Amino acid sequence: MERRDESWRFEAHPIVAYKDKLIFQEQGSDLLKSTIYVLDEHGIKIVYEESINDMLQLEEEMIKIGSFFLNKAELEEHTSPTESPSTMLDRGEVAHHLFEQELELQLTKVMLVETLLQVYEHTCDPLESVRLLQIVVDTMALRPRINLDATYFRDSYAAEIKVLKEKLELYREVLHIQRANELAENQEIRKFQELKLRKLMDFLDGKWVYSHEPKMTEKMG
Repeated sequence: MERRDESWRFEAHPIVAYKDKLIFQEQGSDLLKSTIYVLDEHGIKIVYEESINDMLQLEEEMIKIGSFFLNKAELEEHTSPTESPSTMLDRGEVAHHLFEQELELQLTKVMLVETLLQVYEHTCDPLESVRLLQIVVDTMALRPRINLDATYFRDSYAAEIKVLKEKLELYREVLHIQRANELAENQEIRKFQELKLRKLMDFLDGKWVYSHEPKMTEKMG
């Protein structure tokens, strides 16, 4: 999906901040109730033309997945070679399951990409930054690997979603540890700088002075 630099954010309904922008809001514990908005620099909801093309391709792929498993289920209900395939399967329920699984997959990808962008903000190595951006692109383009030998597609989607959630938890844990280590180091540096500043001010106020002792010798080691 195309985006404008410094003018986009995801919204849905805890809240996670990326710089000064709100990217994603999860709706309680039910991920499927979350929604995604793309906003311009004025806060107006917009839809990019390229995203519509991506949506059409996604719908075509979903139709192929649903049709494949519908035809497979109908053919398995044959009782004789001369009997026509059954058409009594609920198409609406299959479409509902397919959209439900696809929505959960896409929302999980959004959360994973968001976490990767936060990792990107804490990366200083240029080569690692490029590698992270490639991971973000690969995550956005990720599609589920459907087991065509299975009787239904939900297990394949569930496996892909579980893998993405495990990656998400791993990245969040590593990012939390890294932030905690950086915070501890920054606090130690801040305390040391404050101590130096206090000693310098005390010296300027004449609270203490250096004294030269010729009888004392410096010992190294």
